[in-house]
Amino acid sequence: MTHSIESHWTEPKTENIDINDEFETWVYEILINGDAIDWAYWSDRTSITSEEAAKITYFIEAKAEGSRNRKTPSEELLLKVKDKAAWLDDRCKQWSLKSLVEELGNDAPVRMREAVTKQRIDEASKHCFDIQPLEPLTNEVKQDYHRRAAWSWVDAIYILQGYKPVFQLSTEQVRSHFPNEVNYFTQSMQLGHIGKEINQAGERTFIDSPANWQAFWQKAKHDNLQAPVETLGSDIKKHDISENKEFPRVIVQWLYDLWIEKGAPETRVFFRILKKTIGIKGSPIIEHWGAGSRDGGFHWKTGNIEDDMSYKRLGNIISEDFKKRVKPL
Repeated sequence: MTHSIESHWTEPKTENIDINDEFETWVYEILINGDAIDWAYWSDRTSITSEEAAKITYFIEAKAEGSRNRKTPSEELLLKVKDKAAWLDDRCKQWSLKSLVEELGNDAPVRMREAVTKQRIDEASKHCFDIQPLEPLTNEVKQDYHRRAAWSWVDAIYILQGYKPVFQLSTEQVRSHFPNEVNYFTQSMQLGHIGKEINQAGERTFIDSPANWQAFWQKAKHDNLQAPVETLGSDIKKHDISENKEFPRVIVQWLYDLWIEKGAPETRVFFRILKKTIGIKGSPIIEHWGAGSRDGGFHWKTGNIEDDMSYKRLGNIISEDFKKRVKPL
């Protein structure tokens, strides 16, 4: 004899639902709606209303066309939806699933977060080698961003330059569009001048309020966007030990920026990270070999200059240069 889920479950209190448990939230979606929420549909939507956003936050399928099994939520749950919709509407009038997850943070249900992660990966696989064009912010979109509680550091760079943030899986787009600003922001965040570190969908990033980003940017412009630390590499010789050749500042600067972005890892971890940048637009790393200090190294090229760097030399630069300027997290 078979039993439906409904024969064993009644609608539980939303506060008793573990929003980080994928199976539990999937079951709850079925209990509320008769079917699980179509998260792929919501991933494709770019103009989700606050009411729709509130409903899916509370596991209610908000698609106009629905399953014949769809049920009517309890009055208690609908009241929570109404309050959440008003709260969201104060921050933004139109949402995408990505912006909704950014606003909700850890309060977003796990299946909503997973849908956004899948969307990011799918889009990145299509565009990871293409630098997207910049789109000026309209007044309406600008106002929506300013109503939000927080901006990520990447979004802040775009908004403060007057452009709509560009989707990116990592930071390949913003590094191409605003390399000087990325350098200034990343160093300032590591020094604790701006930004609060959070873990978002498994990724480490920095956020802060729109007001704080704007005040920070006004000061940066007043200071002519000078780096908040000494010029990199001023106290070590810029040459490869094995080849005894002059070591260009441009490659040291690129390595430093990436090292900062990845959380100031130790040499062995950073060496593996460098391998993953091969083929990524803007990366000077074109070849990578070995796995340790004895035989490891990589070949880099910037403009008309190219050379090899050994694993040992990379470790020396990190310990003698990078770590003296920014204390690792």
